Amino acid sequence: ELKAAFANGVNAQLVADIEVEIPVVSGKAGNFLTIKKGATVKLDLNGFNITAKTAEITANGNTNLIINHGTFELNGEGKISLKHVGINMGWNALSAVITNCGTAVINGGEIVHLGGTDMNYAIDNNSNGVVAELEINEGYITSTYRPIRMFVNGRNITVNINGGTVEAGNNCALWLQHSNTVY
Repeated sequence: ELKAAFANGVNAQLVADIEVEIPVVSGKAGNFLTIKKGATVKLDLNGFNITAKTAEITANGNTNLIINHGTFELNGEGKISLKHVGINMGWNALSAVITNCGTAVINGGEIVHLGGTDMNYAIDNNSNGVVAELEINEGYITSTYRPIRMFVNGRNITVNINGGTVEAGNNCALWLQHSNTVY
């Protein structure tokens, strides 16, 4: 139900904590919740948490709890977290709580990547050559690696931080990574 609601767009408020184990196919986890292009998801955590971990990963491949190709808005108190379980993929693949390839607005809540591999991000702002607009107004964002990656692989990629806290520990809080492609 959660997957279908995210794919087609929904205005939802959590009424309980949700625990998710992201399945692994051929050793890779892939994407769990996908917001399709043109769809809008407004999620109010309402004081509850979405706690996710992967099943045992044995092969390199990108892992995303939420991948947004449309519009995603996060509101309210509560937490969305992801823990990578299995091999350290090093620099061969990323793991992200949210990969934004559309428009994302964070108005509250916590977005936390608990680690388990290198290249883990709370938010990966990654246009895939199209658009990635990220606005942070409130909330708490952290990761054991880098909380926010702005992967500069397109023309329309922005990060606006108006409020909230982005905490990095011993690493950079916002990483601008160029894709070696000239636009």
